[in-house]
Parts: sequence; structure tokens; C-alpha cells
Amino acid sequence: MTLDLSQAPPSGTPIATHTTSSGTVTIFTTEALNVYMAAMRSSQEMMSTIPFLNQFKKYPRVTDLMTSYFEEFLKCTDNKLRIAPSILIGALSELLIMTLIKTAGEFLEDPNALSSYIEKKGDRKIGYTITIINKVNERIGQERSLTTEETNCFRKFSEIVNHMFDSIRLNRNEYAHPKPETQLSELPDSDSLLCQASAFNPYVKVIMELIDVISNLHSPQS
Repeated sequence: MTLDLSQAPPSGTPIATHTTSSGTVTIFTTEALNVYMAAMRSSQEMMSTIPFLNQFKKYPRVTDLMTSYFEEFLKCTDNKLRIAPSILIGALSELLIMTLIKTAGEFLEDPNALSSYIEKKGDRKIGYTITIINKVNERIGQERSLTTEETNCFRKFSEIVNHMFDSIRLNRNEYAHPKPETQLSELPDSDSLLCQASAFNPYVKVIMELIDVISNLHSPQS
């Protein structure tokens, strides 16, 4: 099976990788991921979610609570459930972002950072998140030059957070807050959730590595 990924940015942050007997496919856009998943379904190949969980556990500062959410999300996805996994991954995404905001607030000595985020609605949440992370970046830059690792962490965050944050939040909201006229056919199907499972690990990695970088900035060892 051959997939044309020629439009993938050579230096961008991939949203998914999948290794088969014929090699590893690296995917950079939602559109390419959807094409790849459709190709696998047509050839009756299945994507195992076990490697997703194993990789998730390797990221820095991942907690048992985060792991439980992700493991249950994958179990629901494997069983082709639709409502439960969307709510689970939405809640996990929110937990990750709030952990990032809390860490950034501690570095900026802003005790209201997390409560200010929680008060935001809709698109204002992602706007606030980007603003506070930019403040952290600027604060470091005022004190010293950023290392290559730090620069890459901030760059990857800016590349991937807009891509994943809103799609996860909107899917979660549609399931958690249905309207009387909502039809099940209007909601993402199980294949879409499998795509999301594949794309979620790079999103987690970027967030957790940035949390690790910011945490180390104000640790006793800094």
C-alpha cells in the first residue's frame, strides 16, 4: 500500500506515525491521516492501539490518572464505541492543558492563571493558552537565550496545539452536551476516533515535554 505524503512539511511536527512490515509512515495533516485510514480499511488492515498506550506512558510527567483516561479511551475505541471515548479524550485533553497552564502560572508567579483559563469559554480557551505560553517564552528570553531543546518545544507547541485542541474540544462538547434534535449520524464515527487516537500521542508528547521544560525552569536544580 502506497500513500502519497509529498505535501507533508519536511520540518513540521507529525501528528501520527504507523509502522508496518513494509516500513513506517509519518503523517503531518488530518487530511493525510484520513486518507491513510481509509486505505487501511479498504485493504482490511487493522491499526493496533497497544503501541499508543505504551508510547503514552514514556512521556515525561505523565500521571496514573492521565494514563487511566487514555487507556479507557483506547479500550472504548477498540470496541468501536462512539460517545464514551469522545468524552474521555476530551477530558484528558482538558487535563493536559490545565496542567500546562498551572505549570506556566507557577513559573510566571501568576496565582490566577488556572482560574482565568477555567473561566474562559470556547475559542477564548485556546487563545488564553497561547498567550500564557508566549509569556513564558518571552520571560525566558528576557533572562537568557533559549536552548535548542526549549526552542523546539515552544515551536512544536505552536504547530500542533491549534490543530488538535479545537477538534477534540468540539467533539467532546457535541457528545457531552447533546441537543434534543441531535442525530447520532451527525457525530464522528468510530473510524474518526481511531484517527484521533493515532494523532493524540504527538499532541500529548508536545504538551508534556513543554510542561517538563517549564517545570525544570523553576525547580531547585535550575
